[in-house]
Amino acid sequence: METFKKGIGLVAIIFGISIIRKNANIFSAVSAPYIIVYLVFSVVLLRTLRYMEYNKSSMDINKINLKYSAIITTLSLTISMKPIREFIFNLLYQIHNFIINMLFYLLSWPLLGIGYVMQFIVYFVKKIISTNARQQVSINVSGPPFEDIREINRTDIIEFLMKNKLVNTLLQIIIFTVVIWLLIRIFGRQFQLKQEEEEYTESRDFIIEKNKNSYIRGIPIIFSKNTPVDYVRAYYLKYLKMCQAKKIDIKNSDTTLQINDKAKEYFDSNIIENIREIYIKVRYGGWSPDNTVKKEFYQLFKSLTKHR
Repeated sequence: METFKKGIGLVAIIFGISIIRKNANIFSAVSAPYIIVYLVFSVVLLRTLRYMEYNKSSMDINKINLKYSAIITTLSLTISMKPIREFIFNLLYQIHNFIINMLFYLLSWPLLGIGYVMQFIVYFVKKIISTNARQQVSINVSGPPFEDIREINRTDIIEFLMKNKLVNTLLQIIIFTVVIWLLIRIFGRQFQLKQEEEEYTESRDFIIEKNKNSYIRGIPIIFSKNTPVDYVRAYYLKYLKMCQAKKIDIKNSDTTLQINDKAKEYFDSNIIENIREIYIKVRYGGWSPDNTVKKEFYQLFKSLTKHR
């Protein structure tokens, strides 16, 4: 994993240098194919090693790897073709212009409405002044309200807005912000962007418990049993708290196997191993247990409390 992270950093540096030196075409023509192969096979290898570590008897990883490898490779090779890439960029540009034009069109209506209101006010103010004037002052009172404003073409307003750099910049910032917000909303749960709301954070097989008040810790457990997956994770956290209550030295970097090695002196080794196997399949194997497994896990936990 560390080597893969270093490789990602090196790719980012090479890409950054190619942009600074304005030779991105050389990068895409010479380095990109090898980088694509490196990234695809590195991700597949990491997924395979991790999956096989906890699911040695399952061969589903081969189908998963084949599917993701085909998707990544096809997408990468497709985007690397210049005509297709230019078509995609042109399509995105047209979509961007369409959104901008629609926003300008929508903004023209409020501006026209404001114009009607302002002319209405000016008309009546002039009429009041001309009626109450004592001196011989020539005041030209305009015609009926809205007469002048109707002569304004909405196209002229749209053209004015489009030529205004400030308005253009603000609209582009708004569009960019909305796109980023949508991406965060769509992929936020998958990548756990709100980790501070989690009861605990799991990295690989690591389990790091947050420092929260003891009377608050029970609340997520109560409300996190909606699905069998949440149920298993919640009761595994209870198992960790039982280990802490027995003064078992659990470190942030301990894996579930290391935790069981430390806890087998205090709990039945067969029970905690069964708990670990179910938890590993649910947490890392992509296994969605049914209610039968849910009940089995609960019975294991109850047996664990009896053998304390």
